[in-house]
Amino acid sequence: MLSNRGATKAGMMILFFFIVIACIIFALIALGKGFNFSSNSGKKNSSNYESRLEEATEKYVKDYYSNLQVGENLIVKLSTLESLNYISLPNCKGYSIVSKDKKLEINSYLNCSDFKSKNYDDSNE
Repeated sequence: MLSNRGATKAGMMILFFFIVIACIIFALIALGKGFNFSSNSGKKNSSNYESRLEEATEKYVKDYYSNLQVGENLIVKLSTLESLNYISLPNCKGYSIVSKDKKLEINSYLNCSDFKSKNYDDSNE
């Protein structure tokens, strides 16, 4: 038969066990989802904005340059896409380089207030 004192120790051990398990589960979820606990989350925003710019550029090219020939290159400025309501990225400048091989290839570059794309070239604005 357990005394009250033994039950308290057993209860504390069970509580401790559940706290440890909860911490392990939280850590695994955080690692699996790729949470960024640092104060600099610009990388995540950068790739999201670049993806949005690529999607808007693709729509624009399909609407205005559907006859783009293999080997042709085109630079589409963010300001053009914004003026035609394809996208809105406040506090950003940018462009996409479009080339056509067998299919469209689009590489987008941004210079925003909180991040700048790698290989961004001011001369393409």
